[in-house]
Amino acid sequence: AFREHLYRLKYDDCPKPCRSECHTAIEGEECFTAAMWAKTHGIRLHPEWYPGLKAASPFEDFQARLYKLRYDNCPAPCEADRREECHTAVKGEQCYTAATWAMDHGIELHPEWYPTLTADSHFEAFQAHLHALNYDNCPLPCMPAATPPAPPRTTEVTTTQVTTTVATTTEATTTEATTTE
Repeated sequence: AFREHLYRLKYDDCPKPCRSECHTAIEGEECFTAAMWAKTHGIRLHPEWYPGLKAASPFEDFQARLYKLRYDNCPAPCEADRREECHTAVKGEQCYTAATWAMDHGIELHPEWYPTLTADSHFEAFQAHLHALNYDNCPLPCMPAATPPAPPRTTEVTTTQVTTTVATTTEATTTEATTTE
């Protein structure tokens, strides 16, 4: 993701990265063994290594975590991205520090690093940007509820049609005219 980010920024002639395909690890593969250990033992021994996961979380979610950590060359699983849980970073977490720095300093010092953000973007947008770059293992943030737009203002337009009938009589002819204002 980071290489793709640099490519999009046209940074230092970075080549376009290859698009990786998903693959859910199967028994006999190193990644399967590592993800299964994480699901059955790691989550109990070191829950802090697996933020947002529980022992009951699907196997693919553990594989996705290992993929993000670039552990044992685990590929991205095919199902995990569709149901990735969110967690907005809180004070004391590495991701919180990184997102706060990006908001307070990074956007001003290096706006090119944050092409879709502005100084007015909310915290979760910065965290989502870092998550997309796989930076400091930032999890996908829970996005704040959008503020509904104000209802459209309606202007009532009233039109009045006035019809005037004028009858004029001249010697032998009678003419009737209608005007609309």
